[in-house]
Formats: sequence, C-alpha cells, structure tokens
Amino acid sequence: MAAVGIVLVTYLFYPEKLFETIVEKSRHSVKWYVFFHGPDESLKHRLDVFCRQSQSAYFPYGVNRGLPKSWNDGLIASCADENEVHILLNDDIVFYDGAFDEFVDFVVEQQNRAPNFGIISPFGKELAPAGQTGAVDLPEGQLGIPQHLACAAIGLNALRSIGYFDENFGPVYYGDIDYIRRLNLTHVPILDDKRILVEHDRSLSLRRSAELKQRHNGWWLASAAYYTRKWGGDMGQENFTHPFNDERLTSYIGIANIRAPYGPGRDRDDIGIPF
Repeated sequence: MAAVGIVLVTYLFYPEKLFETIVEKSRHSVKWYVFFHGPDESLKHRLDVFCRQSQSAYFPYGVNRGLPKSWNDGLIASCADENEVHILLNDDIVFYDGAFDEFVDFVVEQQNRAPNFGIISPFGKELAPAGQTGAVDLPEGQLGIPQHLACAAIGLNALRSIGYFDENFGPVYYGDIDYIRRLNLTHVPILDDKRILVEHDRSLSLRRSAELKQRHNGWWLASAAYYTRKWGGDMGQENFTHPFNDERLTSYIGIANIRAPYGPGRDRDDIGIPF
C-alpha cells in the first residue's frame, strides 16, 4: 500500500464519480488536496464535508486564482506530508473500475525501476462534447491518448530538475505545455502507462458555464501570448532554449521564487497581461 497525495482543483461541480472510483475502491492510503476556485457556497460546503470525512486538506479560495498556483501549493503540501506518490488530477477525469490502483502500482514500480522520471500519465478515452455521441475520433488503431497533466504522477526528479509550474499562466491554459517543454529541455523522462485507464470529459466546466465560456478566448490568448514571449513561438514553433532567450535563465523554478520566477518586465503582472 502506497501513501498517495492527489491534488485536485475544481470550480463548478462536485466530481462525485471521481471520488467514488478512488475513495470507495482503492486499497492505497489516499490524501486529497482539494482547491476550490468557484463561487458556489453550496458546492464549497459539500467539498468541505468530503475533505473532513476523508481527512484531507481543503483550500476553499472561492476565486479563480490560477491552476498552476494551486498545483504548486498542492505539490508542496503533498511533499511536506511525505506521500510516496504525488498525482495531479483534473476534475473531469474518471477512472475505470480498479484502474486507479493499477495506475498507482505502475507508478510505484517505475519509481523503483526508473526513479529519474518527470511525469507518468495513463492513456485515456476522450469523451465527445455535448451534442455528440461516442468518443472523440482517434487515428486508426489508436484507442486512447496520453492524459499528460490532466492525470499525472509528478516525480521527485521533476521537482529537483525543473521545480514547479510557472504561475504566470493563469487562470488556465499553457501551464502544462510549459512544464512539459521544460522537462524535455532538461531531458527528464516523460513516461506513459499505455493502458486505457480513464475517461476524460474534456472542458466539462467550460461547457456547463456560459461565464467561463465567454472568458475562455481571452484566457487562452493571454496565456498563448505569454508562452510565445517566453519561448519565441507558440506550441510546436518554439525558438528559444532558455526562457526569454536569456542564457542566464534556466528551466528551473524553485520555491524561493515560485510566485515571480523571472522578475520585472517578464513576469505576467509586469508586462500587463491580465488574468
């Protein structure tokens, strides 16, 4: 049995199925680090009840403070509690029956065999948006896709090598892409559990909330603009191997400078890109 810390950020809905597939069925010792970013007082209370019953940590901010910021705070708390496995989960992920334990077992096995890994993600099925049926079309012969940071175990070597997430990406989008790029630049392995273990109802909150949908494009464009400034191009078109093409800067973001890793003129608040 492994001690597992799960960092979960939710905004709009109670992830009941996710909780059921883990809390009621896992043989591992699981502690949740639940960050609530939404305004709904009844949901806030319901999550509070869950965390009290499961002896988990609850951070009811009630504001959309930024996904990378809560990922960082959750990882720091999970490491402080000396969990053996640290997992980031989207609230629109659901594990198949028994699949959570299969994934944790795989992560523990890899920690013993290849402790230098950065992240490990399972494969999963992407569900179709509302109004469509079945799963998202995939290339012929491909049953699922890697979930990357929608469902990922973060290895200690990732934290040693590149540190934490860039909190300039927020409230959502591109923080995961930036993290993977930094892992690749420092040659930290990214591993996949190629079994289909989860279903991902991608962008469920976006589809349920007109307010989020309205703000989606602005958030995306702002994060894309910051990413392009940082790496000299959008995803797949990057030209820089150092942040902002400055050889004095590395891919590492440590706790000491976690809130503003790059300084005046480069961090998001300083260049006038709002959240």
